[in-house]
Amino acid sequence: MEHPRDSIAAWLLLCALGVLLGAGPCGAQGLYRWSDSQGTVHYSDIPPPAPTAATSLNLKANVVQTSNPGYAAARAAMLYPVVLYTSPDCGEPCAAARTLLAGRGIPFREVNVAGEEALAELHRTSGGNQVPALMVGHDSLQGFQSGAWSAALDAAGYPGGGSAAAGQPAVKPLVAGAPASAGTAAAPAALR
Repeated sequence: MEHPRDSIAAWLLLCALGVLLGAGPCGAQGLYRWSDSQGTVHYSDIPPPAPTAATSLNLKANVVQTSNPGYAAARAAMLYPVVLYTSPDCGEPCAAARTLLAGRGIPFREVNVAGEEALAELHRTSGGNQVPALMVGHDSLQGFQSGAWSAALDAAGYPGGGSAAAGQPAVKPLVAGAPASAGTAAAPAALR
């Protein structure tokens, strides 16, 4: 025997499908703008009377475009900013690093270590001189390893990858007193 909820759900699905199919031709019709003899402006989906000149309006879909990152990415970027250290002669490893970050939509700052000052910054922050190097918060990764880099970004809460092990961040936030992660306990002492 069919459960009453199943028949209601099927009926609602059928109604929604009918509405969507019926709305298609309506959106395809033109919209006209014209002024009558008294100067009143009219908008209609029906063309104006024959002697009246009308402007045909071509309206696009009503969609809000935004390039802002979502809440999770914005929060992760605030707590665990990402810095990518590269050099002009790095080649494929640096290109792969950029591709990984861009593919996941990670906001990052790229530092070209061609100059002495940038090289000193790399050594001070990561403890080495190897590029590409990635800083996620206070944690550094040297040499491009897709799995390790993705794990560090996941642990920091950046979207686009898997989740951090046991929901705990493995990186230290740059913001003093920042919570480890929304809705989770603080990271174990070994991870701090």
